[in-house]
Amino acid sequence: MRTTALRTTVLLLLLSILAAGCGPRPQASASGGVTAELSVSPRSAAAMRPVTVRLRFTDAQGGVVPADSLEVDARMTEMSHGAERLMFRSTGRGRYEASHVFSMDGEWELQVHAVVAGKEFTTTLPLRIGGE
Repeated sequence: MRTTALRTTVLLLLLSILAAGCGPRPQASASGGVTAELSVSPRSAAAMRPVTVRLRFTDAQGGVVPADSLEVDARMTEMSHGAERLMFRSTGRGRYEASHVFSMDGEWELQVHAVVAGKEFTTTLPLRIGGE
């Protein structure tokens, strides 16, 4: 009986670890009571292929809030070439989406500039393209 319980516990633990690893892991950054959460699909995004980038803004209580304005530039941290502008559209209730084709695999930073709830919001979110 004890061996069966132990096996069941180990199996449940392994399943929860596997489930936690499935799906995209969002990146988040907070400033002035607002949090920007970034997610990307496909999870194994690669250069020269379409990538969907999603942003969501929430307040200190976790409520979704819309941005009055939003500009996002992508820059490679390993290169000195110019930024690539991501063109986001609202998908409703403080959620935004952009389709973009990144020019190279590597480490990128998304520089987010927005006005959220009447306040300026600026943050930088890391993004890995390729190499997964």
